[in-house]
Amino acid sequence: MAFLRRLFSSASPVVENADKLIQSHGCVVFSKSTCPFCDMAKSVLLNELKAKCHVMEMDKELKPDDMSTLQDHFLQTTGARSVPRVFISAKCIGGGSDVAALHGKGELKAMLEKAGAIE
Repeated sequence: MAFLRRLFSSASPVVENADKLIQSHGCVVFSKSTCPFCDMAKSVLLNELKAKCHVMEMDKELKPDDMSTLQDHFLQTTGARSVPRVFISAKCIGGGSDVAALHGKGELKAMLEKAGAIE
């Protein structure tokens, strides 16, 4: 029982690290290197808008168990387990389609400027 209490009473190191990244960068993208929606989001943010975003390629930087833990955390905190999970000013704006939609409406650049993430 003590093990379960520890498991659920404190955040795992991978979740704590992710939360620190989100708090310390204006734009953070949690991605997987083989995901087309991740590529879409990164293309808009990094190539089209030239934003300064911290990108974590979860499949390259994390162990499978840690990746699953982080995605479970995203499900609890953002309502979705899928990647990409894009955070601007410490707020999740969604995934690849959401990034593209915000860019298409002309809202994404202003959000990034306000976050200090536009070069």
